[in-house]
Amino acid sequence: MLTHANWWIFVEKKVPTHHIEDAGELTPEMLRGASVVGVTAGASTPDWIIEEVIERMTMFDEEMEKVEEGAVEAAADATPEAVAEDAPVANEELSESREPTELSGQSEEAETAEPSELSGQSEESEESEPSEPSELSGESEESEESELSEPDQEAMMNLDLGTPRQIKQGDLISGAVVQVRDDEVLIDIGGKSEGVIPRRELALKDADDVLENINVGDVLDVYVLRVDNDEGHLILSKKRADRAKALDFLEKAMEEKTELAGEVVRVVKGGLLVDVHGVRGFVPASLIERGYAGDLEKYLEKILRLRVIEFDRSKAKVVLSQKAILQEEFLKAQKELWETIEAGEIRKGTVRHLTNFGAFVDLGGVDGLLHISELSWGRVKHPSDVVQEGDEIEVYVLSVDKENKRISLSLKQVQGNPWDKVDENYNVGEIVTGKVMRTVSFGAFVQLEPGVEGLVHISRMADYHVVKPEDVVNAGDEIKVKILDINKQDQRISLSIKDAQENKTEDKGNNQEGSEQSHTSSSSVGVNLGEVFGDLLTRAEHK
Repeated sequence: MLTHANWWIFVEKKVPTHHIEDAGELTPEMLRGASVVGVTAGASTPDWIIEEVIERMTMFDEEMEKVEEGAVEAAADATPEAVAEDAPVANEELSESREPTELSGQSEEAETAEPSELSGQSEESEESEPSEPSELSGESEESEESELSEPDQEAMMNLDLGTPRQIKQGDLISGAVVQVRDDEVLIDIGGKSEGVIPRRELALKDADDVLENINVGDVLDVYVLRVDNDEGHLILSKKRADRAKALDFLEKAMEEKTELAGEVVRVVKGGLLVDVHGVRGFVPASLIERGYAGDLEKYLEKILRLRVIEFDRSKAKVVLSQKAILQEEFLKAQKELWETIEAGEIRKGTVRHLTNFGAFVDLGGVDGLLHISELSWGRVKHPSDVVQEGDEIEVYVLSVDKENKRISLSLKQVQGNPWDKVDENYNVGEIVTGKVMRTVSFGAFVQLEPGVEGLVHISRMADYHVVKPEDVVNAGDEIKVKILDINKQDQRISLSIKDAQENKTEDKGNNQEGSEQSHTSSSSVGVNLGEVFGDLLTRAEHK
């Protein structure tokens, strides 16, 4: 992860350095024989790449420990005869490190030893107790006083299978919490001293939250990092134990095709990084949705339904797919729908796509066509005037063609035919307001409500001769019309503009006539009163 310039600085200082671009280039051979390993990265290197490298190095430790355990188990499985045969060879190797005088003495004894004597010594070692080094090695009684100790003596003593296995680095064990401190947690693992979990080894992230939720008495699964420290405590790691269990879980989940939940933590080139049970996994962009996923930023911090499709423990590689789950559900729903759908049903669906001639509605695995003529009882210029993509609607199934996989739908049938109640909503002789929808050579069609239109014949447009309807009205005009006739069976209504205007004129005329009569009556009354009061005044003057 270093730049070539930085890498060269380390090389010049004769520091063993390996230049890698990602975790996949890291191999166990790079770390073999090293007691301390450092990781250096450029400032622009993403954090997730560094985390992957460190996690991969940790996995190499586990693998090498398993190899060492295998070697120890192989030695334990060896028979006493095989151990006895190998003892002289081991003695020869050990004798090379002795003082010259001891080397000389040992060589003379080796030269004088006969094969028959070795055989006899081997038989004696089988009958003797394994705790006597001289008898195990098959040497003579004089060798008991020598200072030589057999290199395989301790291994031979541990051949007793009844002896409990000692805790060693790389083991996964359980222990109860005995103390929680600010920077560490003490675990009772049943030994002479407690084990210690440093704060940094509690969790891969949010270690503070984990520490707050740990209480005395809790039993934790931990990974042995070191057998003992300066104080004689085992150094343990909870996060590595959690990771090991998580990897086991993911491997099993892939085999059983288990559905998992993963939170999207980062958008990277070509897909998404998700957190699944504390392990980072990769979801390619092509495996997020059944179709095109689009902008990946919208998935940040969202929970995806995932399935493991590729797993490599040695490389800490986990590839997941949401599309696999969605596709299975789609095919299952599609099959069930074709088996159950029938014409005449009302079904719920989601508007998936709009075209000039209608809308495609997803009924749950199968798309049906909602033609523009079936969107409304009224006239529709474009489907977007009635529905939008993503709308959840109820539709009526007009027809089902299972052979050709076609379904015809209707929205207006669900809403009900307005002509069914036209005689309840309108009366002959009533004046109503309508909207001119279109004009023709013989008149104009006026909409009283969506789905209900009436005709104003050209002869009923005005009280004078009309050459063409456009001389009186235009499409979009809102006008007053009088209902002349209603034919519910044929769905026809006759309307008149002229009669509506005449009624208005008559009403106005009647109002004016009533006003004049009132004025005349008032005048007559005034004259009669004058005459009456006039006579009275005349008589008063004469008296």
